[in-house]
Amino acid sequence: MRTTIEIPEDLIKEVMKISRTKTKTAAVRVALEQFVMNKRMNRLLDYRGRIPLDSGPSAISRKPGARG
Repeated sequence: MRTTIEIPEDLIKEVMKISRTKTKTAAVRVALEQFVMNKRMNRLLDYRGRIPLDSGPSAISRKPGARG
């Protein structure tokens, strides 16, 4: 999809340098992918402590097919 946007030249150059991309398109794509991944990770971290996870040694040994 083609989209026209205004991005400060110094910002796009920095993104290209950090991401080691050769084109502005690739730099924007990488930046957007990283942004989405970061937001998803933050959402997962928001659940920390809210979901009980029974993953200790005794829980693992109780699973069907587990060795022990």
